[in-house]
Amino acid sequence: MGQMFMYDWVNGHTSVEDFDKFSMDDVDLAFKRVQSVKYNQTILLKGDSGIQFTPLPAGHMIGGAIWKISRAGEDDIVYAVDFNHKKERHLNGCVFDNTIRPHLLITDAYNAMYSQKKRYERDQQLVTSMLTTVRDGGNCLIVIDTAGRVLEIAHLLEQLWSNEEAGLTRYNLVLLSYVASSVVEFAKSQVEWMSDKIMKAFQQSQVNPFNFRYMKLCHSQQELAKVRSPKIVLCSNLDMESGFSRELFLEWCSDRKNTVIITGRSEDRTLGSKLIHIANETAEGRKPRKEISLEVKRRIRIEGAELEAYRRMKAEKEAETARLRLETSRRNARLEMAGDDSDDESDDDETLANAVAVVTGMKSKENVNQPSQNQASQVNGNQENQVQPALELNTHDIMLKWEHQQKSSFFKANKKIYPMFPYVEEKMKWDDYGEIIRPNEYKTEDTIAQIETVEYKRESTDDGEQIMIVEEKVPTKCVRYVQKMEILCKVEFIDFEGRCDGESIKKLLEKTVQPRQIIIVHGTSEATRHLATYIKEKGIVQGRIFTPLVYDIVDATVESHIYQVSLSDALMSTLYFQPVGN
Repeated sequence: MGQMFMYDWVNGHTSVEDFDKFSMDDVDLAFKRVQSVKYNQTILLKGDSGIQFTPLPAGHMIGGAIWKISRAGEDDIVYAVDFNHKKERHLNGCVFDNTIRPHLLITDAYNAMYSQKKRYERDQQLVTSMLTTVRDGGNCLIVIDTAGRVLEIAHLLEQLWSNEEAGLTRYNLVLLSYVASSVVEFAKSQVEWMSDKIMKAFQQSQVNPFNFRYMKLCHSQQELAKVRSPKIVLCSNLDMESGFSRELFLEWCSDRKNTVIITGRSEDRTLGSKLIHIANETAEGRKPRKEISLEVKRRIRIEGAELEAYRRMKAEKEAETARLRLETSRRNARLEMAGDDSDDESDDDETLANAVAVVTGMKSKENVNQPSQNQASQVNGNQENQVQPALELNTHDIMLKWEHQQKSSFFKANKKIYPMFPYVEEKMKWDDYGEIIRPNEYKTEDTIAQIETVEYKRESTDDGEQIMIVEEKVPTKCVRYVQKMEILCKVEFIDFEGRCDGESIKKLLEKTVQPRQIIIVHGTSEATRHLATYIKEKGIVQGRIFTPLVYDIVDATVESHIYQVSLSDALMSTLYFQPVGN
């Protein structure tokens, strides 16, 4: 699921800006180095360190883990961040039975000062807000993450829509994401790691709980536009700085009938955090300021002179690429010919020897006849007239065959040699399986076109069948501008983060985990001080309490000495062992 998060995040940025920090190939390369493990599976690191890792269910999202790090003969280290002890619809809660009294606990203070509503109240608030909006003719935007907590909300809404008495099928339910189909398919294959209730229902009915019947999966705003309103749309990302959540908010925020529901907190100074602040002030009865300035990013088609310049530059680039490809092919051909010549060196030597023998025989005849011709010319006194007929004997317009000039040899020649224009015969290379195949000879040249086409899959809104849409990929450019917007739609914050609240964290630390040392991370300075003070006052930790800042190095080692003692048999026979405890 982590790879789906990255895919959606990269697509959200590249759709509106020239994002060049990293690409999808970089994401694939990074995740190729990730080793997938199962819960409660012990992984031993390579080498002689003896360090072991054991992942335990965190209860926050599918794949989330509490890590137990241990070494033979030493104490354990537990890394527990973003865990949830409550049982939910699609996940079981976390369990700390195997991590009691660790040497060091690394945990977070994100919710140390935060209290949550009960699950029933939270679900009731979500359903009420949605139904009120769609019954008034508006659209409801539910901001979720890509592949984590979205499964909890999607499973809840699918159950509500499957209840015929509720009469919700008249309203469309949509999951909008660049990787919506992939996330659902991954969820179907990971049912065994979900809650006991889902496992039991799957075994009894043999129907996957994430085989959605009422939720439509969309991957672009064009597909969403074909779904009739009123509709409820789940889309990412939580911070609303990129992706479909930001684009739909810009489109829907000016309509009083619409509602935006935020299901999780994000970093400060993001659009998501600003909307949560507005929702909290509205819930407290105060009148928030609903005019905000947003940076709008768009990718638009280029036209006119810019389009001509783009096509000219593209043609020059393609010509240069073709020239380099031609040079490379010629260079490779020369190298292959050189290799063939070296393989056939013996044949060439034999051919050259025969040719030298013929030429040598001709020269010897000329040398023998030359003195007699000179003597005849001296007697007759006319040298030029005598030499010219002798030279014309071996001069021809078309070269004759050399067969009649070659002398017989004891060894028969392999092949007959005929003089001809310069030509190098290409020798076929063979291996144990026959002629060697060159893949480059079977590649087709890409046709150069001004407009390329890309195909996308989508689900039809009428019959549910998948069809192919062909869209033109035309040259575009990115523009950005700041726009002041007035938020007229209703904004609400309903917590579906799936984390322990402050009260639950304190009880788990005091009653269950009881670490010897603790490192508190991932929280505001106020929340970190609050949790550290509580731990110190209650005496939960016997050792030190660390509250490091980002990039700080913490030395939590404890010096210990282990001595090996050998006892003699005489001493061992006099010992008396006393049972203690169990």
